[in-house]
Amino acid sequence: MSVLHIAPPNRANAVGRVYKSSAYEEKPLIRTGKGVLNGLMVNNKNASTVYIYVCDLATASGMAIGNTILPPIPVDKDKTVSVSDIYGIPFTLGLVVAASSTEATYTALGSNDVNMAVHYAIDTTTPTTDA
Repeated sequence: MSVLHIAPPNRANAVGRVYKSSAYEEKPLIRTGKGVLNGLMVNNKNASTVYIYVCDLATASGMAIGNTILPPIPVDKDKTVSVSDIYGIPFTLGLVVAASSTEATYTALGSNDVNMAVHYAIDTTTPTTDA
């Protein structure tokens, strides 16, 4: 497992936040509203490789490759993948991180098999909420 390197945007009103899974899950809504993704770490306990979709969405429904802000990230069985040093990938509607059984199109796992930590920053002048 590697350590995430996090840098908030160069704005005086930016506040760094961390979402951590309290249990294995499949598709959490991390935040509603604007923000900036700075890094994530995902652990997979599924019997096969899963693909992590990071999407700009206001709800956890409507997952699709067209909503992604990163390419699908493969995470092999019983492995942890860290994506760091991505400093500031913006999202506007919200942030959803979901596990898919396929890479080319989102296919729900149907089980809670991933554990994650997501690092992001928000602008404190924007009235939105963390999920």
